[in-house]
This record gives sequence, C-alpha cells and structure tokens, in this order.
Amino acid sequence: MMGDLQLTTALASIAAVVLLSVLLFSFLPAYRLDSFRQRMFGVRDSLWDYAASGKIAFDDPAYLLLRKLTNGFIRYGHQLTFFRVMMTTLHWRFIDQTPVYSWRKKWDVAIAQVKDPEVRQTLESFHTVTMWVAGKHLISGSPILTAILFGSFAMKLAESGWTSLRQMIKSSGVQSLEWTVDEALVEESAARVGSGPRLVYH
Repeated sequence: MMGDLQLTTALASIAAVVLLSVLLFSFLPAYRLDSFRQRMFGVRDSLWDYAASGKIAFDDPAYLLLRKLTNGFIRYGHQLTFFRVMMTTLHWRFIDQTPVYSWRKKWDVAIAQVKDPEVRQTLESFHTVTMWVAGKHLISGSPILTAILFGSFAMKLAESGWTSLRQMIKSSGVQSLEWTVDEALVEESAARVGSGPRLVYH
C-alpha cells in the first residue's frame, strides 16, 4: 500500500504536470499571440506616424499595402503557425499550382514608384520589420524552426566567433526561415486577411 510520503509525492508530481501543461498549452500561446499582435500594432502605429508627418501620403499605394499587411497579421496572428504554412505549401505543390503573389507584385510596383530614395528606404525598412516580427512569431512557436535556428547560429558562430552576436542571431533567424518558409506566401496570406475574411490557409 502506498505510504503517505509516496502519495504526497505522486499528487505533487501530477499537479506539477497539470500546471506545466496549462502553462505550455494555454497561457504561453496566449501570451505569444498577445505579444505578437502588440508588436505588430507598434509597427502599424509607427507607419501611421510616418505618414502623418507628411513624408508619404495616406493614399499612397505603398503605404496602403503596408497597412493592409500589418492589419492582416494582426487579424490572423492566431493562424500564423509553421504547421499551417507547411500545409499551405504542400497544398499548392500537390495540386500542381503556383500561388499568385498579388501583394508582392503590387508592392514591387508601388515601392518602385516612390521617388524619394529616403522615403523608399524607410518604407522598405517598415516592410522588413513587419516580416521580421512575423518570422520571430513563427520561430518561437515551432520546435522545428527553433532547432534550425540554433543549428544555423552554431554554424555561423563557428565561422565568425563572437564578433557580432546580435547580428548572427538575426541572420540565423532569417536563414532558418528562408530554408523552410515561403515568405511571399506568408505575405499573401496576411494581405488577403487584411482585405477581408478570406484566408489562404486551409
């Protein structure tokens, strides 16, 4: 018969497992999603402030496209997962079709039409930050991408040492996403959500 000490230990272990499960599968995902949306709100607010300063018009196509992209990420952040990205990619490959990247095509045209080089560079930076925030959200929610990130970081560390740790971490993150994720497909999914309820993901 189980003694009092063993029973107490068993109950404590069960309680710890339950608490850890709730933390990992409920609180942590909710915190990640809230944090992601808050960062994306920050990017969108900074973009609005930039337009309000008079550097670019609110009806400029490049501004509108960036606004649509950030809105889409805010709306569908709960669906931005590595699993869904992979399922969408496999879906396109299995039916032997290529997704139409209308947002990326419109963005390339719109950004090329921005005459001021400084404004163009700033808008491109907004786009880069937006995708980096989305990329960090993908990596932090995927053990696979996290493992690839650490593998890429280890290789870069072996090559260059500790000379630029922060840059290596960022570069490793970008590389881990490039190896596994179609960035244009992620953009297209977010942009379509930013335009309405329709989703690319199935």
